Amino acid sequence: MTTLFNTFQMSQFAPDHSLLMFLTTTTTNNNNNFNTTTTSNPLPCDPYLLNWTSSLPPMMTSINTSTILTMNGFCPETLLSVSIASFELFIFSILTPLTLLGLVWMRKSPHLQARGIYTLVWTIASCSFGIVFPALRWTMGRRIFPCGLYIVIIFNIPQVISLPCICKCLALYAKFKLYRLLDEKKQLVNGVDMMTSDVETLSTMTGIPSATTTIDGMIQNSPNSASQQLPQSIGKDEPSKAQPSTPTVTFQFPSMDSIKENTTSPTTITSNETTERTSLSSFNSRPFSSSDLWKVRVLRFLGSSAFHIMIAVAGFSFHSTLWLLLGVIQYVFPEIADYEVGLWYFSSGCGVHKNTAIMVAVQFSFYLVLSALVLIISWFSDRDTYGIKLETSIVTLFFLFSISGYLILSQFEIIRTLVDYFIPYGQLMVTFTFLELIVYVTIPVLWSIYQSYHQRKNKEDIPLDNKNIVEKILSNKKMFDLLVDFSRRSYCSENVMLYVDIKNYRKATKKETKERIVMHILKNYYERGSPLEINTPHIDRLANELLKLIQSKNTSQIDIFMDRLCEQCVQNMYDVVFRLLFSNEEVRKWVYRKSTVNIEQLDLKI
Repeated sequence: MTTLFNTFQMSQFAPDHSLLMFLTTTTTNNNNNFNTTTTSNPLPCDPYLLNWTSSLPPMMTSINTSTILTMNGFCPETLLSVSIASFELFIFSILTPLTLLGLVWMRKSPHLQARGIYTLVWTIASCSFGIVFPALRWTMGRRIFPCGLYIVIIFNIPQVISLPCICKCLALYAKFKLYRLLDEKKQLVNGVDMMTSDVETLSTMTGIPSATTTIDGMIQNSPNSASQQLPQSIGKDEPSKAQPSTPTVTFQFPSMDSIKENTTSPTTITSNETTERTSLSSFNSRPFSSSDLWKVRVLRFLGSSAFHIMIAVAGFSFHSTLWLLLGVIQYVFPEIADYEVGLWYFSSGCGVHKNTAIMVAVQFSFYLVLSALVLIISWFSDRDTYGIKLETSIVTLFFLFSISGYLILSQFEIIRTLVDYFIPYGQLMVTFTFLELIVYVTIPVLWSIYQSYHQRKNKEDIPLDNKNIVEKILSNKKMFDLLVDFSRRSYCSENVMLYVDIKNYRKATKKETKERIVMHILKNYYERGSPLEINTPHIDRLANELLKLIQSKNTSQIDIFMDRLCEQCVQNMYDVVFRLLFSNEEVRKWVYRKSTVNIEQLDLKI
């Protein structure tokens, strides 16, 4: 059978590279089911390649000092091309294991968990595919790298390097919509001055907390109160200790000297104490409809690692199946196949047929458009506190630039026939893949290590009980509002909402109101698949225990159990509160001023 392009015509195209090669220079005898490969007369390479090749090509039909001939349609690799590819493999062999070890070490870091541990592992695997195989091909030489393996690679490269960007953008927007929906259902009631009688009515209707809780009231009802010891605390590893009412605090935050200079006098702060003891902002709880529950489940799934892994498996399966199907068709019906080499040919190197190149180009174009769309969608989301939106925008924009530059460079003959042998323009995609690995995984791992060290050091400089700081921030309306916004943008506002509902339970006096609130907490926080499911160990055991207490109608035991839940809830908020403390100057100043008042009040008493 006559092939679509003969060998001479194929040599007119670009020298083959790592991703999308528009040539093939070996012809195959279709009547022999691609078991033999024939090569027509080799063509001369560009004279500039004579003194730069990494090795003289074997099997040349002629050798002279002025001409280098093609073999399988390719000129020999230059020393520069081989050196660059070898250096990339060297860097990859060091960077990836260290990144993976750091990921395992810091796997419990909220900074990494917000991205999804399995998603990060998948990103490492995808980047490995997009770096190792092209670099190996340049290092070994395009003449000898197995043709069948190369075809498998180019069939999968488009989805391998683009899906992490696409899934990141989708996850970012899904989490934004999820917590915006939860915020609508647990909406802040600001500036409401309710009377005590109104609290019971509002609680009966919606199960929301009181808006008249003061710091003094919280201390009296607090599980850390000296008069109330928490039995069977969930945090058994760290038994609670009685805290002095006015602890001495030493802060060494950044720029604390300037803060101290501008701090108002103790008298002024004390006189404003009544205004600082504002009520705890309440949530206006609205019932979740069936459509709301469906939206929550879909959005959680889109933002989960399970969805990302499923997409990765589906993408690899589809592209590999496409390669296999075309190979079977070519093998069974050679008379209708226009490929110069078989898709299952592993004896030597090759490029790709024009039809294959068009197919891969269409795939790249599809993922290019899809990446642009999801990037635009992700820009409508709020800026998160983990920097996910920033890194996603950077990587996706560079992906669009790399694909566009790759397709443009392939149109210049001088680049295809000469420059590509010195610096393959396929390096654009490999460079992008390195950037993807570093920005998506390596930098978050390094930041988690730094953040862990920084927080540990600062906690040593702040001899104040964590619970004290958390409860002070929760007790002040302005600080609480800042915490709500920060936790929402950190994708972990469930514990803040639960804390408010528990405070609402403590404030309520009617038995019917307490029962409504307890059922609200059980259904919305501690049932599997609930819209506000708490990320806490042994959630099923806790749910069963609470359900039994509700059925037994043992009010005193329910009160004790709610104290335990509040204790655990406060502990769960340690990370988000301290990240807010160290990232928000206003919160730092406020905590510093409160602590200064306590110190000077203690001096006056002494």
